[in-house]
Amino acid sequence: MRNYDLEVLISENIDITKLEDSNFDSPLGTGSTSGLIFGTTGGVCEAILRTAYYYMNGENLSKDNLIFKDIRGMNGIKESKVKTKDREIKVAVCNGIKNAKKLIDKLIKKEVHYDLIEVMNCIGRCIAGGGQPKTSLLESSKIKKIRMDSLYKEDEKKTLRLCHGNKEIIDIYDNYLIKPNSEIALNLLHTHYEDKSKMLGGDI
Repeated sequence: MRNYDLEVLISENIDITKLEDSNFDSPLGTGSTSGLIFGTTGGVCEAILRTAYYYMNGENLSKDNLIFKDIRGMNGIKESKVKTKDREIKVAVCNGIKNAKKLIDKLIKKEVHYDLIEVMNCIGRCIAGGGQPKTSLLESSKIKKIRMDSLYKEDEKKTLRLCHGNKEIIDIYDNYLIKPNSEIALNLLHTHYEDKSKMLGGDI
């Protein structure tokens, strides 16, 4: 045992010889494949639609309806929707930051309306991000499709495909966060941004 670990135990008055036996925790957690498909463009929206349907309908989408093909693939701007008991949820996906400008212009002109918009700078999302092995430009599209397809295949193979069905996440809410959007959940899980352009010499 390192001296630092020992100091922590002593400072917290923990006598390890008196601790009861228990199971190991799960330091990396068990992830759903809704989280897995975050790695490809449209994956975040697809995962959100799966869970939004559950919370608004009180039941899960059928297995055949878990896939939202409209927001899959490499198109620059993609749309999809799902009907719930009370309303229709509409989402858009911007594949590459240049497409965000096109969509913002349409939103300003009130030509379109969405409940959620996913924007990712990398064309293809994380499967084409800076942390991925580099490929030549000639092979780029082919490699992205292979990576994308591998995530979707893994998603369809697994049984845990819904974020809200993850027992570890349910346990965290039951025993700590209380419920989605509780005060403690908002404080710990939500990020708030402030305009600090002045620090960079901006006009605002």
